Amino acid sequence: MADQNLTQDAAEVQAVFDEKELSNVGEATLADAADLDSAAPLNGMIAYSAGTSNIPNVGAGIVITTQRTTSSDDVQEGQLAFDIDGYLYHRELNATVWTAWRQLGALAQASTWSALQTFSAGLTVSAGTLTAQALAATNATLSDTLILTNGGSTGGAGSIHQAANVLTLQAGTSGLNIDDDTGGATHLDIDASGNLTVSVGNFVVGTSGKGLDFSITSDTGGMTSELLDDYEEGTWTVLPADATSGGNTATPAAEAGFYTKIGRSVLLNLSVTDIDTTGMTGGNDFFLQGLPFANIGTIVTVGSVSAASITFGGSIHLRLVNSASAVGIGESVSGATIDLVTVSQIADDQGDVVGQIGYIV
Repeated sequence: MADQNLTQDAAEVQAVFDEKELSNVGEATLADAADLDSAAPLNGMIAYSAGTSNIPNVGAGIVITTQRTTSSDDVQEGQLAFDIDGYLYHRELNATVWTAWRQLGALAQASTWSALQTFSAGLTVSAGTLTAQALAATNATLSDTLILTNGGSTGGAGSIHQAANVLTLQAGTSGLNIDDDTGGATHLDIDASGNLTVSVGNFVVGTSGKGLDFSITSDTGGMTSELLDDYEEGTWTVLPADATSGGNTATPAAEAGFYTKIGRSVLLNLSVTDIDTTGMTGGNDFFLQGLPFANIGTIVTVGSVSAASITFGGSIHLRLVNSASAVGIGESVSGATIDLVTVSQIADDQGDVVGQIGYIV
């Protein structure tokens, strides 16, 4: 009786194909279901299989075979399978061997996944773009949603959805990882607590003037900016001279300069040894030129200094005047105004200066 019903069903399908002027429709009974693995099944064959290995899932299903001939007379064949649980599979013929079945999706699933069964407009593919439109049932509040499952289970699932023109990537319960295309080391991780970890590469600010914005924090009354938009570190050449710019310069036996800039704050370290003052004007103030950034134009900045073979009264300090790109050595004497050390106060080929100063640009 079962074979008779199958033959009758196939005849009805053949009649429909004949009405549409189609041909090459075949049918397979329970006895010849193994023909689905034939190297050359009929084009357009619709076959019924009762729980054989031809369909991946346990249970009966329907298999549709398609065939085409390329410009080089090669025959390309493929099969779609629908099992009794509503799953859709696909495979193609590679030479004389069928590839493994690939699950494409589900037409119907358990009640816990009822939201995946009905779409208001459905999934669409256009020019290589997959679009998930508003889901019905339990996911309706997410509007346009694409759900990423965890091995077919709702536990730990994530989603991509949009509502009110905002696209949201909702991670699973353990967080979000971004890996390279080999599935190797994690490049970026956002854990369940919202902490961001960059494990490979750097955080790169791609636009000048942009950076880390701390405007969420409380402020004092004089706050002018909460944007950290710069970091830089490097070296600079310390050049002894008898003017803040230009003038006569000296040659030390050795020099070294380092700087770190964070936002508008600059920290300098400098060292010069055995300064040769030949050719410099003895009565001129002594300066160290070459600062990587000029001082802000509204304040004088001072820093610490240690000196050898330099004559001075009271105490000394590094002194950076308004808008200057050179630092002098200030003398502080009780009851007197601050003066700068002159070239004549430095012992030729013997004077050493080591210091540090921080300032604002």
